[in-house]
Amino acid sequence: MQEELGRAVSELVFVAILQNVFDKGATRIREEMHVFAAKLFPILQEIPPRSEEDWLTFRWIGIADLAREKLLPPAVYPLVHLIGGY
Repeated sequence: MQEELGRAVSELVFVAILQNVFDKGATRIREEMHVFAAKLFPILQEIPPRSEEDWLTFRWIGIADLAREKLLPPAVYPLVHLIGGY
């Protein structure tokens, strides 16, 4: 989190590993997502996060607003709601 968002983590708990397989053109892609619950320090985010890679974007999204977003793989939604207590 420090490298990607410039934020320190005050608490980190492993939640799950998700597997995702999809086709991108003629190529089969296999991803493995390691999901953690983290508490950031400081708690408030004053500056929107910025990625160092041009193909990635970061945004702060409230848990209640996640249903309108396209998170991949879809199996991440129940984990986010479990972690966030929503």
